[in-house]
Amino acid sequence: MDEQIKKLSEQLVKNGLTKALRSAEFAQSGRNYHRRVGSVVQVINVQFSRLNYGSERGFYVNVAFAFDEYRNFVAIPINETPFEYTCESRHRLEYMVPGTPHEWVMNPGANIEEITNLLSEKIMALLEAINDIDSLPKYLDAAQNHNWFAIPGDYSILARFYRCLGNIKESAKFWQLYQEFLADRDRASLELLKKLEQE
Repeated sequence: MDEQIKKLSEQLVKNGLTKALRSAEFAQSGRNYHRRVGSVVQVINVQFSRLNYGSERGFYVNVAFAFDEYRNFVAIPINETPFEYTCESRHRLEYMVPGTPHEWVMNPGANIEEITNLLSEKIMALLEAINDIDSLPKYLDAAQNHNWFAIPGDYSILARFYRCLGNIKESAKFWQLYQEFLADRDRASLELLKKLEQE
């Protein structure tokens, strides 16, 4: 990988993301940033693309939450510095903050100042959205108000969260939606197989 591009991408992360997160009391550990707010551990993760090569380097920003309420409910040890992929709820930044690029890419033609300012802007918008999330109920309110659960497969997560909180009615509603999603997916797969067999 081009050393200059590597250096510039590290500078982008530092100036566009790390500074804002540290000022918001996130502690850094490698590519992960953690902070506790009430019964919630909030996690921001920088994931560099596996396809980075030559004069281009890209990364994604992942956002995750670990909830004491849920971990106590399912008897999972509470961890103050969980990895993003072990958290109960995980999102990509672009699904949480409108106008966010899918991937942050650094190459010789990139305007680093412009990209840094955009990344900083999106991180500040994220912080504004999650600063008050100090419990699982607060997270559920925010996630549904901001439409963070736009993927039908996420219905199972919502069902488990509501079951944890003792809201059996909401839990059952989302399990039903999830089952309908699975049935539709299986039906579509069967129709595709039949179509392929006929060709």
